[in-house]
Amino acid sequence: MKILKIIGMVVVKLACVGLYVFVVMQLWNWLMPYVFGITELTFWQTLGVLLLCKLLFLGNGWNYRRGRYGRPSRQRERRWKSDFRKKWEERMCNPQKPEDEQ
Repeated sequence: MKILKIIGMVVVKLACVGLYVFVVMQLWNWLMPYVFGITELTFWQTLGVLLLCKLLFLGNGWNYRRGRYGRPSRQRERRWKSDFRKKWEERMCNPQKPEDEQ
């Protein structure tokens, strides 16, 4: 039963990816040839473009939300907030006049 559930999830995931690629392909082929004179894309070319964009703009996915690339620890986050608050209070309580006015 558990194997069927895993296989079903894999099939649903692949169907969602296929639908996403199909929608992007249709939008590309509807807009780009008329606006910029670019050729139309096939399904596999669209999948390649989407993978390339993911790698260029989102990274490769390794160490995402883990380790040093993930969310900062609560202690570090508190320290950043307190440092920010200190600097903010210093600037707001002791504003410096521009050099022209001194």
